[in-house]
Amino acid sequence: YQLGLYFMNGVGCEADVSQAVTHLRSAAELGDERAMYDYGRCLSEGTGTPASFTEAQRWMRIASSRGHGGALRWCLDRGIDLSDGNPQ
Repeated sequence: YQLGLYFMNGVGCEADVSQAVTHLRSAAELGDERAMYDYGRCLSEGTGTPASFTEAQRWMRIASSRGHGGALRWCLDRGIDLSDGNPQ
């Protein structure tokens, strides 16, 4: 997750959004809620990866179900129903 942030912000390296997204996705797949949220935002906005609202929503629902407040806010702001109990 941290490596993704370093590449996103150019900390100690040249900023490289595609590398950042690669590392954020990897961390998200390993279960890091912060990475799920950040990767979901990248998918939502098309930052460093093709935009996909469906995939962004999936990652935000998972992060939200694990207690990430920003992901919960993202879902609520978009009227996404979280009541079915199935984040995926």
